[in-house]
Amino acid sequence: MPTAKVTAHSFAAEEVVRAEFNKMAADSVLQIGTLAISGADATKFKTTTVLYWKRLGIQFTKAATDNLVFSAADTINTAPTAGLFFGSWMVLVGDTGTVTTKSVGADQVYTSAALALAAARALTPTAGTVPIGFITIGAKTGASWTANTDDMTPASDCASATFTDATVSTPAVVTGV
Repeated sequence: MPTAKVTAHSFAAEEVVRAEFNKMAADSVLQIGTLAISGADATKFKTTTVLYWKRLGIQFTKAATDNLVFSAADTINTAPTAGLFFGSWMVLVGDTGTVTTKSVGADQVYTSAALALAAARALTPTAGTVPIGFITIGAKTGASWTANTDDMTPASDCASATFTDATVSTPAVVTGV
């Protein structure tokens, strides 16, 4: 009967492999979809490359898609209070490939793009989805901005529009096992 020498090193190596496998099994983006303003309608957005993501250990893909819309007509600075205000939306994809957005609130009034983005990053993704990125809009000074109505072209309906893709999940290379 064959026997194997068991050492503390082999248990440590097994734990490293298990940890890397768990990272790979976590819900994550495997290849970004590259978010951008729609080529057809500047009130909408698009992905410009094939998106790969994983949820519950299953890999999904979605072809580049144009004419994506915000899930709600959320706003920035509806008061409109004097000053430059920002809002940010989490962009998500579900198992069926449906792209949705989630905002921090119906009317956002962050004083910097960094604060708005940080608030959106802190959101909990909608059940059954994986975050694929963020859209951060800066309203014009003293003006409001409404999703799906106002465009995302800087110097048109907004002062700025930034598209931030989610971080790609890459497992570490395990060596010396």
